[in-house]
Amino acid sequence: MNNTICKFFSLPLSNVKLDGVIDQKIRLIVNGVLKNIDMKALADYFRNLEDGFAAGEFWGKLMRASCMLCAYTGDSQLRKL
Repeated sequence: MNNTICKFFSLPLSNVKLDGVIDQKIRLIVNGVLKNIDMKALADYFRNLEDGFAAGEFWGKLMRASCMLCAYTGDSQLRKL
């Protein structure tokens, strides 16, 4: 009987470095989309919706993606947004 214990854990973001097409697409999204969104206006839009069905889900997905891409790229302008 094998009593080996497997432990799974996430790598720190600083250990993950992508290159080529994947890295280019990530930076395209950061520079071409996320940095051009008026986050305050978008937050106000969702904050003031009368029928906010699923609005928080969209907002949360956008913020999660922005945070993950900010951590990956280290982009200070995106962090400020």
